[in-house]
Amino acid sequence: MAIQRKITLLFLITALLPFIAMCLVIFLDFRHVLEKSVDSKLNSLATIQKSRTLHVINENQELIKNLALTPQLVNETSSYLLQPSSRTLKTLEETLEHVKTQVPSAQSISIANVKGTIIASTKKELVGENISNTPRFKKSLIKPDVSTFYLDKNDKVINTLVAPVKTNHVIGTILVDTNTYSYFDIFHDYTGLGETGDWGLSA
Repeated sequence: MAIQRKITLLFLITALLPFIAMCLVIFLDFRHVLEKSVDSKLNSLATIQKSRTLHVINENQELIKNLALTPQLVNETSSYLLQPSSRTLKTLEETLEHVKTQVPSAQSISIANVKGTIIASTKKELVGENISNTPRFKKSLIKPDVSTFYLDKNDKVINTLVAPVKTNHVIGTILVDTNTYSYFDIFHDYTGLGETGDWGLSA
């Protein structure tokens, strides 16, 4: 009887081997397909988010470039630097306030002279501050730049857009502190990412 049981068990094992092998092949194939699918979706997600981020960066580049070229802003900055007075300062400050109303994301707009001293700002407490040793000021003397981020006193992320202000030469710089909602909104925009909740990374 023991021999018969062993023979029966051997036949069962032999019969099950192809089934076990087939299950293993199916499992490995399924895992490969799943990994490819996940990898493809992650790459698509990264591409979409990169494109959106670059769009925001390009918009900010265009914004600060145009602000620095605004004729009224350039003229009022030049007038104050040539003839500093309460009248020319007031005119410059009014211009900055007007410009600020045209930029919804702006928290403050300031003008610094070429020595790095802020001469006018929509945020009065900044006037007189020397920022000559800061990376944002050094960048602002060269070309439009939107790469500076920092935490304010309320732990909010601020993006500083900067650019040189020129006549026939650089006479100062413009610094625009903006909120970063446009960047964070990217990660809450599910357009093109499938159904909401499909990807935790997009939340």
